[in-house]
Amino acid sequence: MAITWGELKTRVAARSHKDLTRTEEDADVGRWAKAAIELVEAEDSWSWLQKSFTISMVADTYEYDWPTGLEKFDSGTFRYSGIGSYLQYARIVENIDKHLGPQWRDATGTQGTPNFFADFGRKIWIAPKPSSGFVSTNGTLYLYGFTSDLHTVEGSPTSSTTLLIPYRAANTYVEAALMVGLQQEDDPDWKSYQQIFDSNIQRLRAFDSSVASSDEVSLPEWTPHMEF
Repeated sequence: MAITWGELKTRVAARSHKDLTRTEEDADVGRWAKAAIELVEAEDSWSWLQKSFTISMVADTYEYDWPTGLEKFDSGTFRYSGIGSYLQYARIVENIDKHLGPQWRDATGTQGTPNFFADFGRKIWIAPKPSSGFVSTNGTLYLYGFTSDLHTVEGSPTSSTTLLIPYRAANTYVEAALMVGLQQEDDPDWKSYQQIFDSNIQRLRAFDSSVASSDEVSLPEWTPHMEF
């Protein structure tokens, strides 16, 4: 289950005593909520943001836009078919030049089966350039990565716009929004909300969404100090 943009704003407004029917206060709450999303997402690679993406390859073309909504990618997941089709992450384009020569982008007759990729200026470079024969049978590049709710709420989101935020994480986003909002309004209580936010982040990291009935439950660190 996830919450909507309207639900997040309503929670933030209730805690900050803002009236969403007032244009200025509604705008404040919206800015704080977006800042909260950015703060929480920067803390970890949260499982609810993971997503699969694709890139459509074009013959004799090495440079491609990042897929819409992709914020960061899993470098070991770029493939065009089965197990043997994974591309090697070159990290920087200079490493591709070392393997293929610096002329690989511009020279003719250098198309073939892609073996490498690198990210360069928010672009994905694929090398060697895919040939027309390759694209006819393997025209799609598959990958896993992480998206962002900031992408979801860009422009003019409505109250019913669904976010990826799970309900168990909602309060963490609200505390982050209050931290930002109170600091903006020069309210010293923002430091208290920063401590609460930091604590909430630790709890989110400790949450395990995959458990088995046979798993042992770990005892708290302070257990040795207890008298049974």
